Amino acid sequence: MEPGEVLIEARSPYGTKGTRAGLLVFGLVLLIGAAWSATKGAPAGRYVPQSLIGLALLWCALWERKVLLTKQGILRTNRCLGRSRDELLPWSDVHHLALSVKGRDMTLLVDHGGIRGIKLPFDRSQEGQLRAVLAEIFPDAQMEVFSR
Repeated sequence: MEPGEVLIEARSPYGTKGTRAGLLVFGLVLLIGAAWSATKGAPAGRYVPQSLIGLALLWCALWERKVLLTKQGILRTNRCLGRSRDELLPWSDVHHLALSVKGRDMTLLVDHGGIRGIKLPFDRSQEGQLRAVLAEIFPDAQMEVFSR
């Protein structure tokens, strides 16, 4: 799916590049250690759990999730190992918006009529840009702002 023009990208709640690099290195160390144990004849109870944890860490390190505000709506993208899945929530389905501000963090709360809303984390430095984007999309809307 083509996202169209990306207006602003939400901050990822799933870690920074340094966190991902750490997961990748630790996962590789566990897998190499498990392979070493397997070649030395260790019992399977020792290296199978270690290799499963290593594979899980590698998967977490390679998984990328982004949330983008586009002209069409809120686009959520998930990518891992060549596979991708995109979900678009059109702006016409959005019922209510609220902004929660705490320190350097900001969260856009989106009510789309479902049981659970969507929380989009942003840095406080993006506040002006976010307000401009939302004013462009919803020119007559009033946005609630909560300070914690």
